[in-house]
Amino acid sequence: MIEPGNDKITVSRQCDLLGLCRASYYYESVRDDSYNQLIMNLIDEQFTKTPFYGVPRITECLRNKGHEVNHKRIRKLMRKMGLEAIYPKKKLSKAHPDSDLRVFRQSGPDRTLLGLFSQVSVFFLQPASPV
Repeated sequence: MIEPGNDKITVSRQCDLLGLCRASYYYESVRDDSYNQLIMNLIDEQFTKTPFYGVPRITECLRNKGHEVNHKRIRKLMRKMGLEAIYPKKKLSKAHPDSDLRVFRQSGPDRTLLGLFSQVSVFFLQPASPV
């Protein structure tokens, strides 16, 4: 986007055209992300073993290993990695409103009958009249 070696347009003018502060162009981050990378590797290792662990359990596992982390950092890193615990989601077993699946309960506690009904047309034929 910005060409520092351009002789015709200065860096200052290029930043103005892009709506970018010149200080932002020259800014270099001094933050060390190696600890986050280490935590991400540990999260990945634990998640591979136990994919049903969510943020609280992974946080607890890392604390047990001696790392001082909180749930907010773990949540941020898991979202960055695209990880989500495997658990039953809401309304997974809810039937589609257009389906004809009906559940009928009988008198026993463990007796469930499932039936699939479709539209049934019934015709009554009149007997032929004697001629």
